[in-house]
Amino acid sequence: MAITYTGTNGLFTRLGKLFYVRKLMNDFQDNLRTEIEDVLDEFTVTDMYQTLNLPSSIKTFDAPMMPMHSSIAGIAQNIIMETVRSGLSKEPQSFKHAMELLIQDMVAESKTVEAAAYGTAGTIAAGGSNTGNGTILVNSSQPRTYQTTDTTWQTIKPEVLTIECKMDKSSGTALGREHFSIIGDEPKNSFNAEWPAGSGVQEGISVTAAKSAGSFTRGVASAPGNNILRNSDFQTFAATTLPLGWVDAGSGSHSGNKQEANTTAAYIWNAESSGNVQLNGNGSFQHKLTQQLRTNSGTPASVYGGKNYILSCRTRIAAGSGTVGSGVLEFNIQSGSGSKVSSATKSYNLSSLGTSWVHITDNWNFTETELPKDPYFSIECTTAIANTKNIVIDELVLAEVVPVYSGGPGILIVRGSADFRNKDVFTCTWAHGASPPANEMQFMFEQLLGISGMGLNLPTSGSPNIADSLIA
Repeated sequence: MAITYTGTNGLFTRLGKLFYVRKLMNDFQDNLRTEIEDVLDEFTVTDMYQTLNLPSSIKTFDAPMMPMHSSIAGIAQNIIMETVRSGLSKEPQSFKHAMELLIQDMVAESKTVEAAAYGTAGTIAAGGSNTGNGTILVNSSQPRTYQTTDTTWQTIKPEVLTIECKMDKSSGTALGREHFSIIGDEPKNSFNAEWPAGSGVQEGISVTAAKSAGSFTRGVASAPGNNILRNSDFQTFAATTLPLGWVDAGSGSHSGNKQEANTTAAYIWNAESSGNVQLNGNGSFQHKLTQQLRTNSGTPASVYGGKNYILSCRTRIAAGSGTVGSGVLEFNIQSGSGSKVSSATKSYNLSSLGTSWVHITDNWNFTETELPKDPYFSIECTTAIANTKNIVIDELVLAEVVPVYSGGPGILIVRGSADFRNKDVFTCTWAHGASPPANEMQFMFEQLLGISGMGLNLPTSGSPNIADSLIA
């Protein structure tokens, strides 16, 4: 047996007919509120009393339709449950389980619905009076537990998130670990004519700093937002030329110090730091520093499949002028034998790297099967640094993203050269490219079934084979 998705008696053909009823209700609710406003416009303050309670009930005038909304949602759930039972010959233990089985089959059969079109996708704006100059990084991808490729969450709320520093050094918080609040716009329930609206989120997040390693319990995932690397601010050296917790795996010949501790203040990212690591180029030696994960000699913390991470670091030339000229710097996750994970490889061409700090970032989103059993984090030069040119690497972090809300983006706040102070503020803006959103099928699954609350989205494509036109 197999699920028939479209055509005669197809799952989405049937759901499309049912969803059309809700679409008509959406249109009616919008029009009803507009028409009531037109009625009220005909009255003045002095004679508005003639309309009785109409002004106060404008947002609840459609309440008698709420049982119909719930009924449509229940019917949709039942159709999906029964289709999974008959089409996949599996017994779902819950509606969430049925949706998981359905999504797995859709991925296997390459079935997709229309993708969301965000007019504004996580645009960050810093407050004009901020003291700190750190950065907010956004990773809006779904965990790759079901999807085989990176896919943006399709259910991100159209809102402006306010991210504000609430605790700094003066409040007793360590420098580089300032605490922020994340506040979303007012939420609306899925029956409300103003849905989708804000997330209503009220969460906290601390700055991710290289000086603060995450979990030191071997085999236990670090909490989201915690740096999993050890000594990645490079404050401690086991010897003059090697940072503690790191192994020199470079290749080629080098007559001097291949790498060493830099203590020149002009080449240090944050003034609290006493130094960083300096890579000295000779035109042929290819630097490589590795740190084994899940070990006490490296870092007991690790990366895990089905989770999303953000990489961040700062780099510049270790000189008062000029550029490096040549070289390629790469960060990656690899096995003990050197086999690299394709979704965790970030390269940066050093040719034009000069006296200005460069912020290197990347989103690393792992499937459940691609990570090696013996993972290493690697800093390496896949092309040698030019002769007599040196670079410094500072404030290197790798951390699991902090989810803002279920079905929404993940973020990290990373440290700047100037640390944050209370009242420093950012906004993060999301907006759909159309209203209602263009991806109607996904929209209906969210409005009626709330699948993002289960951590789920339907598979999507810019060229879907399950068309929104089925909602008719």
